[in-house]
Amino acid sequence: MEKNRVVITILFIIVFQIFAHAQGTELFRYVDENSLKDKQFEFSILTSIKNLASSIQIHIVKFSDASLLLTKKSIQVNLPGISALSTNKYIEKHNQTSFTWFGHFDNTKGSLLLVVTDNDVVGMIHISDQVFSIKPLGSGFHALVQIDQSKFPCEQPCIDYNEHNTASGPKETKIQTPETQANITQSSVGSPR
Repeated sequence: MEKNRVVITILFIIVFQIFAHAQGTELFRYVDENSLKDKQFEFSILTSIKNLASSIQIHIVKFSDASLLLTKKSIQVNLPGISALSTNKYIEKHNQTSFTWFGHFDNTKGSLLLVVTDNDVVGMIHISDQVFSIKPLGSGFHALVQIDQSKFPCEQPCIDYNEHNTASGPKETKIQTPETQANITQSSVGSPR
């Protein structure tokens, strides 16, 4: 009886591992933010990420072994509220410990780009009209950040096209420069093209 239980347990483990391998490697695991309590440097980076206007939601994650991506054709990506399988389209190896992994999602629109350098991973995930970034914090910890793209600061002067004037007067456009972040009013005659 005991022998049968051991055999069944071993078979279950083997079948589970085969199934997990067929489904792809899990990209990362979530860890509690309290894991950073004694890590001042990592916590300060996390705080700066939290202060970005574009950060909607932040989770702390750890990659089990990012080098496994070199041998895997697919990986399981478990995002908040979304779980999807990403299949590799190409890998570009930069050196022994650095590579880029690019894939697309199988059952939903989106893509995944990861740049691995030693134990640090930087990445962008586009899935179901949502955008996530992966940023290294140090000591193997990473921030998974859901991004609000509408909150990105302007790289070029931001033009407010919602300013309306009468057709008889000159067109006024408010421009915000990235250097000063100050509003400047610029007059131009005629209508925009």
